Amino acid sequence: MVITICTLLWAMVSLAPQGDGEKVQPPSESDFYEIVTIEIPEGIVLEVSGIAILPDGRPMVATRRGEVYLLDDAYDPEGRAEFKRIAEGLQEPLGLLVHEGWTYVGQRGELSRMRDADGDERIDEIETICDVWRGSGN
Repeated sequence: MVITICTLLWAMVSLAPQGDGEKVQPPSESDFYEIVTIEIPEGIVLEVSGIAILPDGRPMVATRRGEVYLLDDAYDPEGRAEFKRIAEGLQEPLGLLVHEGWTYVGQRGELSRMRDADGDERIDEIETICDVWRGSGN
């Protein structure tokens, strides 16, 4: 209730006419972050379910359909990133975390960690960290 009232008051004050009678627009996302539009290659269904930034700055993106892509040149001004599929077959991954050479991923039935052990930009190893919760078809 208090949050709702504070939010309403903030909206009223921020959109209220200023000295010359014009409404002031609230800041938008692009006022704080650079927005980069990336072309998605044909044949890739990019239902993003997790994003992590590797130590070298490249984004790693998981999809709801169980694929993980590495994006080269993701910050190219022309939006022409190269998508490399580095893993597939995950079960509805949700979230990615890069830590000490491993990428941790929550899947529908487990928490896993995976890595590219031989440097060919393909996931070679995947290990179950925890699978004590029960999954259902719902």
